[in-house]
Amino acid sequence: MNNRRQGRGKSRLLTQTSYIYDGKVKNPAVKVYDSNAKLVSSKYYTVSKSSGRKNVGKYKYTITFKNG
Repeated sequence: MNNRRQGRGKSRLLTQTSYIYDGKVKNPAVKVYDSNAKLVSSKYYTVSKSSGRKNVGKYKYTITFKNG
Protein backbone atom coordinates (compact mmCIF):
# COMPACT_ATOMS: atom_id res chain seq x y z
CA MET A 1 0.00 0.00 0.00
CA ASN A 2 1.32 3.45 -0.90
CA ASN A 3 1.05 5.74 2.11
CA ARG A 4 2.41 8.84 0.38
CA ARG A 5 -0.07 11.25 -1.21
CA GLN A 6 0.64 14.14 -3.55
CA GLY A 7 -1.18 17.43 -3.71
CA ARG A 8 -0.57 21.16 -4.09
CA GLY A 9 3.20 20.80 -4.26
CA LYS A 10 3.40 18.88 -1.01
CA SER A 11 3.28 15.23 -0.08
CA ARG A 12 2.08 13.66 3.14
CA LEU A 13 3.28 10.48 4.71
CA LEU A 14 1.75 8.31 7.41
CA THR A 15 4.31 6.21 9.24
CA GLN A 16 1.97 3.22 9.18
CA THR A 17 -1.22 2.65 7.18
CA SER A 18 -2.53 -0.64 8.56
CA TYR A 19 -2.57 -2.31 11.95
CA ILE A 20 -3.53 -5.60 13.55
CA TYR A 21 -6.56 -5.10 15.79
CA ASP A 22 -5.73 -5.16 19.50
CA GLY A 23 -8.51 -2.95 20.93
CA LYS A 24 -6.25 0.09 21.32
CA VAL A 25 -6.37 3.50 19.60
CA LYS A 26 -3.81 3.80 16.80
CA ASN A 27 -2.00 7.07 16.06
CA PRO A 28 0.44 6.89 13.15
CA ALA A 29 2.78 9.87 12.89
CA VAL A 30 2.16 12.28 10.00
CA LYS A 31 5.08 13.82 8.12
CA VAL A 32 4.66 16.52 5.48
CA TYR A 33 7.20 17.25 2.75
CA ASP A 34 7.42 20.28 0.44
CA SER A 35 7.81 20.10 -3.34
CA ASN A 36 11.60 19.87 -2.87
CA ALA A 37 11.20 16.75 -0.69
CA LYS A 38 12.21 18.67 2.45
CA LEU A 39 10.41 17.93 5.70
CA VAL A 40 7.96 20.69 6.70
CA SER A 41 7.95 21.61 10.41
CA SER A 42 4.75 20.69 12.25
CA LYS A 43 4.46 24.31 13.44
CA TYR A 44 3.19 25.13 9.92
CA TYR A 45 0.23 22.71 9.93
CA THR A 46 -2.26 20.94 12.16
CA VAL A 47 -3.51 17.37 11.91
CA SER A 48 -7.14 16.50 12.70
CA LYS A 49 -8.03 12.85 13.31
CA SER A 50 -11.34 11.01 13.10
CA SER A 51 -12.80 9.92 16.41
CA GLY A 52 -13.41 6.27 17.28
CA ARG A 53 -10.05 5.04 16.02
CA LYS A 54 -10.27 2.17 18.51
CA ASN A 55 -12.78 0.34 16.31
CA VAL A 56 -11.99 -1.58 13.13
CA GLY A 57 -12.34 0.57 10.00
CA LYS A 58 -10.81 3.31 7.89
CA TYR A 59 -10.18 6.74 9.38
CA LYS A 60 -9.47 10.14 7.91
CA TYR A 61 -6.60 12.43 8.89
CA THR A 62 -6.94 16.04 7.71
CA ILE A 63 -3.87 18.26 7.34
CA THR A 64 -4.56 22.00 7.50
CA PHE A 65 -1.79 24.48 6.74
CA LYS A 66 -1.52 27.63 8.85
CA ASN A 67 -1.44 31.09 7.22
CA GLY A 68 -2.22 29.79 3.76
